[in-house]
Amino acid sequence: MNMFDNSVYEKLLLFLNDKVSGLNVAEHLNALRKTRGLTKSELKELQFKKLKKLLIHAEKHSLFYEELFSEIQFTANDFYSFEDLRRVPVLSREKLISYSDKIISKTSDPEKLKKGSSSGSTGQPVIYYTDDAAKSAGLAAGYLAWELAGWSFGMKGLHIWGNPDTVNQQWNRVSSKLKSRLFRHHKYPAYMLTEEGQFQELYMKCIKNGYTFIDGYTNAIYLFADYLKKQNLQLTGVKLVLTTGENLQDYQRELIEEMIAPVFDLYGCSEINGIANECTACGNYHTIDSHVYVEFGEPVNEEGECPLIITDLDNYAFPLIRYQNGDMAVPGKEASCKEPFGTINKISGRESDLIHLSDGGVLSVPSFFGSSLLKKVSGIRQYQIIRDRTGHLTIKLVTDESFSSENEKLLKESVKDYLKKSIEWDVEYVDSIPVSKTGKFKLVMDLTNKSV
Repeated sequence: MNMFDNSVYEKLLLFLNDKVSGLNVAEHLNALRKTRGLTKSELKELQFKKLKKLLIHAEKHSLFYEELFSEIQFTANDFYSFEDLRRVPVLSREKLISYSDKIISKTSDPEKLKKGSSSGSTGQPVIYYTDDAAKSAGLAAGYLAWELAGWSFGMKGLHIWGNPDTVNQQWNRVSSKLKSRLFRHHKYPAYMLTEEGQFQELYMKCIKNGYTFIDGYTNAIYLFADYLKKQNLQLTGVKLVLTTGENLQDYQRELIEEMIAPVFDLYGCSEINGIANECTACGNYHTIDSHVYVEFGEPVNEEGECPLIITDLDNYAFPLIRYQNGDMAVPGKEASCKEPFGTINKISGRESDLIHLSDGGVLSVPSFFGSSLLKKVSGIRQYQIIRDRTGHLTIKLVTDESFSSENEKLLKESVKDYLKKSIEWDVEYVDSIPVSKTGKFKLVMDLTNKSV
């Protein structure tokens, strides 16, 4: 049996899941797995063919791209290199919001499309559509990404996720409960983790069920790890933690790994599932290149953070070509492992985590706090930046007993040096920082943006 063969158990799981859901995840996953055996040049060739096929389809069947390509005098049949794609303007969130109806392929049956919405964590929820083929491909890419982190079918897991609508509507469906049982993948609502008793309930659930992996919202898992440390509780048996949905900060990774297990971060977005995942062998994020084509915009700061530009190679019903979703990343170098996929060095946050100053400067909150400040200042358990409508910054901090007056002095000196009088600020110490209604944590709340 070679590395791409499925176990009998896995085949049964995927067969039953596809039958119940009407999807075709198994076929897509098998195809994606085979790309791991390709050379880098072979994978690039496959990626190029899929990209050209998508462009030809979009030009013929999507009114938005038909008009766009005509306007810029771009012909998909004359697409000869990846560089040619740069002639196509990026698809911003604003454009996606304004033109979603025109993006839909004329070959798709509107009644069979699945309408989705992002969580609106940037203040701009977007509407998008998928069909069964696109959804199957996205789920398969997510499974492959998990496999790069050491996950496999049959591992018993805990899924910490969800807002009230998701929990009350989707999780209560018979198909959802059946899938959870078949996949041995239990669920716990992230938005409910607000009181000590709920963390204790979650801990007892872990002890009772003996999970071998935990996945879900980064901040919820971090707060669980923080609870375990404060209560001096042990959580044995968990082999890996898969974070997603929110940017993973260095201090969060350190605590989760100290209290639970090694962390591997999955990157995707509501609109495009399974974009990249951290690799156990080289530590980089690998982009799933036969599923997506990833580009990087121009760097916005000295840390080398660039806007991500992503093309979904499998969504023909609602083509997302050069979609700039608002996320930031640092490009990766040549991977040291055997995987043929492209690399991302670091997922550094969202554009909404950047604070743009009146003089044209940019403050990168994740880079400064996550990569620089928190390595020097101990005792900070959590932080959040709020910019009010006057432009004033409030730095909210949750600290522990190791946060001393010397730490406070060092923090304020570092912030003062970083901001260089470019903006007024103060520090507010709080007991906790609540999550949003979606169950997600907002690192930066910029109230100068009226949509927030």
